[in-house]
Amino acid sequence: MRRPGSPVRPISRRERRRVRRRLGLALVAVFVVIGATATDADADADADTIAPGAPVTGQAADDEVRFLATILRSDSSAPETRIGAATRLLRLQSPAAYAVIDDVLRTGDGPNLLAVVTAMSSAPLAEPALLDATVSALDTAGPEARDLLGIALSKYEQPALERLLAIVRDPQLPSRRRLGAIHALGSFPRRESGDELIALADPRHGENDVVRAAALESLRRLAPADLGDDFQAWRAWWFEVRDKSPEEWARELVRQYQQRAAALQQANRELADRYIEALDELHKNLPVSPDQLERLPRLLNDAMPRVRRFAMERIARLLRDSVLIPDTVRRELLRCLADDVPQVRLMALRLLHELDEPEVGRMIVDRLSTERDRAVLAGIMEVLENQPLPAALAPVLGWLDDAQLGTAAAEATWAILDRPRGNGETAVGAATSEQIRKVTRDAALRLPSLSANPALARLLARVGAEEDLPFVEPLLDDPDANLRRAVAEGLRARGLEEPLLARADDEAIYPSAVGVLADGPPELARFERLVAMRRAEGNGTERWSEAVRTLASRLDASMLLAADDMLAKVENGHTNLRVFVLVRAGLDRDTMPPEIRGAILGRVTPLLIEQNNALRAFELIEHFEGAAVNPGLPAAKFQAALLAGRYDAAERIHPEPAAWIVLLGELDESDRVVAIRLHEEIKRRFADRLDGTAGDALRAATRNLPAAPAKDGRTEADDRAPTP
Repeated sequence: MRRPGSPVRPISRRERRRVRRRLGLALVAVFVVIGATATDADADADADTIAPGAPVTGQAADDEVRFLATILRSDSSAPETRIGAATRLLRLQSPAAYAVIDDVLRTGDGPNLLAVVTAMSSAPLAEPALLDATVSALDTAGPEARDLLGIALSKYEQPALERLLAIVRDPQLPSRRRLGAIHALGSFPRRESGDELIALADPRHGENDVVRAAALESLRRLAPADLGDDFQAWRAWWFEVRDKSPEEWARELVRQYQQRAAALQQANRELADRYIEALDELHKNLPVSPDQLERLPRLLNDAMPRVRRFAMERIARLLRDSVLIPDTVRRELLRCLADDVPQVRLMALRLLHELDEPEVGRMIVDRLSTERDRAVLAGIMEVLENQPLPAALAPVLGWLDDAQLGTAAAEATWAILDRPRGNGETAVGAATSEQIRKVTRDAALRLPSLSANPALARLLARVGAEEDLPFVEPLLDDPDANLRRAVAEGLRARGLEEPLLARADDEAIYPSAVGVLADGPPELARFERLVAMRRAEGNGTERWSEAVRTLASRLDASMLLAADDMLAKVENGHTNLRVFVLVRAGLDRDTMPPEIRGAILGRVTPLLIEQNNALRAFELIEHFEGAAVNPGLPAAKFQAALLAGRYDAAERIHPEPAAWIVLLGELDESDRVVAIRLHEEIKRRFADRLDGTAGDALRAATRNLPAAPAKDGRTEADDRAPTP
């Protein structure tokens, strides 16, 4: 049996099987202690980083609690779904949510309890109201839940420790409860817990074998190594570390784990791999703390490439969880762009791009001149597609004729050229338009066929000289659809219309054909030609709609009604598109002649009513009627108000029931719900004016209506829309 300080012995198969679980659970204890000893300010900062916003209150919160409780308790819910529901309940921070968690802790079955303790073990803070229920769960928790329960209890610190010690020291309590408390003590790296576990494991203490075995198992969760069943070895180890402060205790365990990891690596590569995997699994579920973030620079500087990669994978997970990455970590990632291992350089590059690091642009430009690994270069060009850097264009052009990187270089060059350019700009970075044209043409000539690099063909179509066009345009008829599409996109960027419009029937060319029309001058004839190119179905329908919206937004206000007339003639009417043209491209403009604004309001109101959006029509008229001229607006507003349930506004326009009854009689079968409500409102609002002719007219208008639903006392206020 190896004692502390003795040479590393050969690792047994039994130890290999147990090492991942033993090391992982003990590391949890280390990180819990570090989090527990942080200053209040650090804890507050950490909570601000990952905790949700203000608690949800009111009826919406109660409804959400009931919904989440159903998911948590449903037999059909997947484990991940249960954990998500439990996590959300904890984040709601409401008495109703805590009541659900409390009930599961006290009475929950295996899956429910496991989901709750998993969520609690990952939560940044412990809720005092749940301490009693968490302790009571020791009676029913299974092995997997019991490990996580110990982590959750450790976040309560001293109050939970005192409860556990009281249970352990009472031999009259049920054996299962005492054993659960003994197991939980292994998550408290404190002097009191260690002393108690050593006493329980001592053969002279008088405890039975089951209790002694449980105490030794908890000690294994505290220690960085398994000292087996040798009590004297455990006792010697404990008295070596028991007098350390919590901070020293945590640092000592981390140091011993680092030593142990090095020993495992030297003794057995497979075991070291499993250790790294265990660290990975462990970090996935750990709550974030300032200390964890402070450790990342050390991991990024680790001598083992796998550890450096592990640190970057951890950073990527933190980014997905919206955790703020400190500047110290960002600086180390910048340094990793010059790492000896290409994969590390590539991972650092992608992380820095995701972090929007300002320095990454300069580093990329510098790296392009020295980087020789093709995978890293491809990664740099991929970043340039999303973050175009003019200064990077000159070195990127040098890779256009490379067999492996030519496509990536052409894509990056396109992105840089596609970025907005300043007035009078004639050069991109250090490259002039003539240089770009020459390098692109030379690279294209070196290829046996541009089908091998459609991205380069697209670039040539965009930047090539006039004398290159007789070579480029025939590619629009090439059998390769990808090549035709790429060349069409290049010619669209060049503004060359006719070759594209002549081939608009081609599925690959159609998006560029409608796009080039939308890019041109805002003329009504151009808009009419674009409308005529509408397709009844297929992938180009949305591209056509997008092109219509783009061009309509640039048309003069005086052209919008004529543009709408053109759209109205198209099959199916395209009501949504017409509403966009009239509202977004028309009414939303800051300045517009009142006559045109009034005409647009009169045109768009029936369209919105057709879309069952009478409320939107009413709101538009209400907002713009002061700046619009149209004698028909009051009638349109009255109709929209009645259909939207704005009855007070409707009465201000027509205070007598006659107009109301006329509109009621015009509603068809599709408006049955609206008609029933309107009928009830007329009877309520005009009860003293429905005798004689008005009453007869109302009965005639509602002859085909079904019986009204039972009254519930609800009235339609002027500021509320009817329930759909």
